[in-house]
Parts: sequence; structure tokens; C-alpha cells
Amino acid sequence: MHLAPDARDTERVLIYGPPGSGKSSAARALVEDGQRVVIIDTEGAYRRMLKGLDLDNVTIHDLQDEVAARGSDEHEVILELLTEATDEIREEDDPLAAWLVIDSFTPTWEWCQASYISRVHGDDDVNYFLARRAEMERAQKMGNPLDGNHDWTYINKMYAQLYNRLLRWPGHALITAEGVQLDDRDGREVQKDYGHVGWKPRGQKRLGHIPSTVLLSSRRAGGRWVYDTVKDRERDELTGVEVDREVGGFVGVYLVDIAGWEDTENTDADADADAGDGDVVDLVAAARARALGKG
Repeated sequence: MHLAPDARDTERVLIYGPPGSGKSSAARALVEDGQRVVIIDTEGAYRRMLKGLDLDNVTIHDLQDEVAARGSDEHEVILELLTEATDEIREEDDPLAAWLVIDSFTPTWEWCQASYISRVHGDDDVNYFLARRAEMERAQKMGNPLDGNHDWTYINKMYAQLYNRLLRWPGHALITAEGVQLDDRDGREVQKDYGHVGWKPRGQKRLGHIPSTVLLSSRRAGGRWVYDTVKDRERDELTGVEVDREVGGFVGVYLVDIAGWEDTENTDADADADAGDGDVVDLVAAARARALGKG
């Protein structure tokens, strides 16, 4: 199977869930399908996970290796990687077809806080929080050590930098996040957004607001992975739909069945069988041309 998207749509997908729920398998499915994929691996898992696959169309950036090589903190390095990867993919023949994968996106929120504390307060985040907490205990104050002094305003602006870089990617994007169960401490907005599935993505509270598609991946009895739609603009919803590699996993269950992507190999085969009925349209070329305003 090799897929071509509906030219109207650029995929922006967040898949989140508890450990072992098949989130990373979505990226593997893209690689197995032969898509052009650029991976920013924040957990150091992909070289092992993709071992034995054809990686000619895959670029893997191990974030911790990059941090060690560049000598900057994680927040600065992931910003640099996003800028460099975007610039490089724009030089390729078909940048609109390329996928950017960030797995996992969850730690980026903590990296923003750690980077801010290091720059503003000259300390690492653990020592800063311990010292501030001790001061608050002595003063009998409650709350978060970062409350006040507009700290959160600037930390959120740093996080917005990251998302803005992500949105400059010209093709499709798949990000993953850890999932945590809702509880009584979650506010009205969180309950409204995620109450129907009972889990929220771990990270900055607006993490799920920017992607067009948000899917909860979970593991049911018997080890089955299933998807539930949290939101998906103008598309059918998935409710407990099994994600089986035999039907293409994320590629088959979501991109084909829900997003309407075409299997170009089968389309070309059908067109060859019906030769004489009309010209065969190259779906990939036509989609790219329309998306670029050339057709």
C-alpha cells in the first residue's frame, strides 16, 4: 500500500494514551507504508523500534544525542531541530507529502519550564523548586513556586514558540503524548474537552487544542489497541475501533477509512485494467499541484 492524501487536507494529528497503548506504532505504520518521515525522537526509542525496516525515506533525530552534541538545553535544541528540518524538507521534491513525527511531545512542557528557570533564575529546575518550596513552607504559603512575577506568561510564550515552529512544517504532522486519567482536580474546560473519554494528554493544558485531529489510543482486554476520537474536524468519529496491523494500523484505520487517503498502488492497478476508459490521473502529482496552487 502507498497512500496519497486528499489535496485539501494537511494532517495535524495528536495521538495520546497510557504506556503500551500503541501510540508509536502509528509512526511505524507510516514508515512501513513508504511515506517520507522525519522523526524527532525525544525518548531514544526509534532506532530500535524501526530496526529491520527500510529507512531510505526516514530521518531520525535522537534529541538527547543532539543535546549532548550541541551543548544547549532540550527546549533550545528542539526549536533548532524543527527549524533545520523544515528548511531541509522544503528543498526536497515533495515537501507537502512529508510527515514530521515528534514522539513524545509531553516532555516539551517541562523543558520550557526548565529552560526558563535556568535563564531567569540561574539554576536548574529541581534545585529552584526545592529552594522556593522551602521558602514557601517557612512563610506558610501555598501554591506553585512559579506563581507570580509573570513567570507563567513567559513560559507559555516559550511553549508557543515551539508550536509555531511545528506549524511551519509544510507537510503532515503526527505528535504523541502520554495520557493521564481525569480526576476531581481537573477544571471545567478539561472535563468538557476530555470527559467523554476519561483521559487527557499530559503536558501544557492546551496541547490538544491546536491539532485538527486528537485520538486516544488505549489497550483493551486481550491486548487489543483501539482508537477513540476526542476531536476531528468535519470527519467521522472512531469509537473503540481496533487498530490492527493486518488492516494497516493507523494508516488503514485512520488515513484510509476516516481521512479518505487513496491507495495509489491499487488505484494504478485498477486504472491499468481499465485502459482505454480515460487518462490515468497521477493522484500524488495532482494533489501536490493543487495544494501548491499550480493546478
